Amino acid sequence: MMRQIFQNYNTGELKVLEVPAPQLKSGWVFVKNHYSLISAGTEKTKIDMGRKNLLEKARSRPDLVKKVIEKAKREGLWRTWQTVSQRLNHPVALGYSCAGVVTEVGDNVEGIRRGDLVACGGEFANHAEMVSVPKNLVVTLPAGVKTEHGAFATIGAIAMQGVRQSDVRIGEKVVVIGLGLLGLLTAQILRASGCEVIGIDLDPEKIAMAKKNGCSSAFLVDDENLEEGILVATDGYGADATIITAGSTSNRPIEMAGEITREKGRVIVVGAVGMNVPREPYYLKEIDLKISRSYGPGRYDKAYEEKGQDYPFSYVRFTEQRNMRTFLELVEGGRIDLDSLITHIFPFEEAEKAYSLIGGEKKEQYLGILLRYDRDDSQIPRRIDLYSPPMDRRIVLGVIGAGNYASANLLPHLKANPSICFGGICTSTGMTALERAKTFGFQSAESDVERICAESDAILIATRHNDHARYALKALRMGKSVFVEKPLVLKAEELEEFISLANDGVKGTLMVGFNRRFSPLVAHVREHLGSAGGPKQVLIRVNAGAIPKDHWIQDPDVGGGRLIGEACHFIDLVVAFTGASVESVSAFAIPRRNQLPQLWDDFSISLGMSDGSIGTIVYTSIGDTGLPKEYIEVYCGGKVGIIDDFGSADIWSKGKRRKKKLSRQDKGQQCQMEAWVEGLKKGTSPIPFHEIVNVHKTCFMAVESMKRREALRIE
Repeated sequence: MMRQIFQNYNTGELKVLEVPAPQLKSGWVFVKNHYSLISAGTEKTKIDMGRKNLLEKARSRPDLVKKVIEKAKREGLWRTWQTVSQRLNHPVALGYSCAGVVTEVGDNVEGIRRGDLVACGGEFANHAEMVSVPKNLVVTLPAGVKTEHGAFATIGAIAMQGVRQSDVRIGEKVVVIGLGLLGLLTAQILRASGCEVIGIDLDPEKIAMAKKNGCSSAFLVDDENLEEGILVATDGYGADATIITAGSTSNRPIEMAGEITREKGRVIVVGAVGMNVPREPYYLKEIDLKISRSYGPGRYDKAYEEKGQDYPFSYVRFTEQRNMRTFLELVEGGRIDLDSLITHIFPFEEAEKAYSLIGGEKKEQYLGILLRYDRDDSQIPRRIDLYSPPMDRRIVLGVIGAGNYASANLLPHLKANPSICFGGICTSTGMTALERAKTFGFQSAESDVERICAESDAILIATRHNDHARYALKALRMGKSVFVEKPLVLKAEELEEFISLANDGVKGTLMVGFNRRFSPLVAHVREHLGSAGGPKQVLIRVNAGAIPKDHWIQDPDVGGGRLIGEACHFIDLVVAFTGASVESVSAFAIPRRNQLPQLWDDFSISLGMSDGSIGTIVYTSIGDTGLPKEYIEVYCGGKVGIIDDFGSADIWSKGKRRKKKLSRQDKGQQCQMEAWVEGLKKGTSPIPFHEIVNVHKTCFMAVESMKRREALRIE
């Protein structure tokens, strides 16, 4: 376990909490922090937002309000409020620039070894005693660079990228608006690049600091001689480039930049400022306006940041990582002075004092604020025990992964079940594990998956899709019964491992989260059709809506795409309605340019069943979102059952219609968990293993059918 800083986004309250350490993934590096740097601008913005009331938050983010309204229309007010409350109250990790020593290295990491001193950047480089960071956001410290200086690497890379975007030349005269930490680092980089730097700020103390940190001259914003002074400093032409590093909602920086930049000059926006760009100065001078995006190429690209896919050196000379490295090389060469920018170093235990500075509670000038981590490995506990195990004999359930879906739709039903006792919980981030443990009453929160499996009778796995097979196989090999969210596997070879395990007579049972087959409305329709003989015809329309192409579901290695990752639900539903196996599949899709077939969003699947039944699934992302998402029709022996978005069902027989309407949408999660627990008591699974295998094989063959554009048989 370790200590980490979090903010409650609902109240704005900051706390240092003891949480489980993060998990080490393939391609990631585990680092024990020595120092982390507080980014006064970015983190103050988060703190100020957290302190706003709900109405003020809503006014600040109208885009999110729109999504909440759409969700309420679709799922109802109560469920929407539960989701919003959960997200508002979930603690948010702070910090994105730190340095320390490598203690563990994941698979597929080259050039970084245990014991190396490194700088780390990005959303995983938090204010915490230990961090797990993807390799492309880790840089080894050059010889002679102290770890306290290494903690500046991320902020330095942001400044570096702003300078690169300005495309400066030796001898050019550049204005920097905003002389906080980012602005002063920018000024030093510009000076090292052979430029003359002129600074502008509203704080007289920053003006004095700027003249010691790279600026040949500096002016106050309200100086009546500002424009004249810049003309004098630039030989009457104006700035070749103006870099805005200020953080302000005001539009004044962007207006000022247009006034002081020369004809055909460049304005680069690095800080968060008002962007109502005045047309006249920018048009008349034909000024180039650019936005600098954070640390550099690779930022916000999950393939680069999280999966370690680097850009070719010849085509992208300076990525996020290479900007961090270059900045540290400038520090090593003495061309950037960081000691003069460090105004405060707080022991991590006194982190709240540090935040009182940037929050304004403590009136004191500051620039670089460092947190220092003094506790050694032997002092850091590895597990947080919360509750003692009950004396009675209940099924001890361990949980691996507990995102929003599991927390809203699975864990509450299991908590209410008298046969279940929650054991340990492990998630990718320690805070989530601790928060879920406290909410649902788990005995412990930790990061050791193997220990959770060893100490539990059964395991629930609700991670992202790519981890399902790995964890399920581990638990089954340890003799545990397993519930794993759908899909069980993303690759056919993974499925073969489960088949081999079943053939070896594994002790535990396996259940996959195909919850729709357990919906009360599905049971209602199946009962209605039960007396009708002969094959069935099942039609399922899924108006799924579009999701962004960078969503993890659309990553073939993580989510598997919407057919394998989501449409498996509906293939299983056809199996459940017919009580038969899929024997043949024919699938056609609307292809998308530059996309793998398994990532196509719009497709139709026709299924031939072993009893002569047929199933048709239409899955679309291009429909109107106002149309209910799921609509099911089942025909058999003169009878019909229709389910409308799992909120109501119509059954038809002998020309008469009967309607059943639920008080709220029910996709079967509660009944599913009850059935699984009953199965655990008996040593059985509610879904036969051969059906689980059949559904997943059908998914893989459906993708193949799309490629070949022909029907294929399922073995």
